[in-house]
Amino acid sequence: MKKNWKDLWWNENVIRRRDVFGIDGSIITHPKVWEASGHVKNFGDELVECKSCHKRFRPDLIDNAIKCPECNGEFTAPRKYNILFHTEIGVIEGEKIPAYLRGEACQNIYLNFKNIIDTTRTKIPFGIAQIGKAFRNEITPKNFLYRTREFEQWDIQYFVQPDEMDKWFEYWKSRRKILNFVNTNPTSSYFMPKKPSISNIKLHGVGQKWRVFIGVVTMI
Repeated sequence: MKKNWKDLWWNENVIRRRDVFGIDGSIITHPKVWEASGHVKNFGDELVECKSCHKRFRPDLIDNAIKCPECNGEFTAPRKYNILFHTEIGVIEGEKIPAYLRGEACQNIYLNFKNIIDTTRTKIPFGIAQIGKAFRNEITPKNFLYRTREFEQWDIQYFVQPDEMDKWFEYWKSRRKILNFVNTNPTSSYFMPKKPSISNIKLHGVGQKWRVFIGVVTMI
């Protein structure tokens, strides 16, 4: 079933279009990438720990309670934790270079922006798409599909001129509605605003309930 969804998405957004190019980016990424995007500083959650039972919680998931929901004990002060997965590149101890597993698959799209232009000679507007694994060192991983440490993201970033941004944003929203034929209850699919985490672009973004992300991007 998962493969059928992926094939449907890839066929609709890449194979059948001349203005969207598919990539398969690397999973291990240089730390400078995540520093530039703001992830090293801001990509994380707050955590509190019960002083009695030592269980840990995200404050927002327990309605910012002041007592432990398990034993009614007191909490420590909230602490910030970055959820990027750390790794190292190299084989000799003391000479290894720190790196990260990608926390978001879309960073590869921005890294490959110039490569796409140079190799295809395309011009704006055009898009880059990717289906790939992302990794997050979740403080409180959950069951099934939510808050897992390893998951798959399906991304399109569509690059446009600033004065055409709103037009293309509405266009891609309309294209997402076309895929509602796979949903037996169309009213359950709705758009939600998304806040960009990348510091050097302007971006309109929304997500659909069934985890499709749309990005319309203008470089500044």
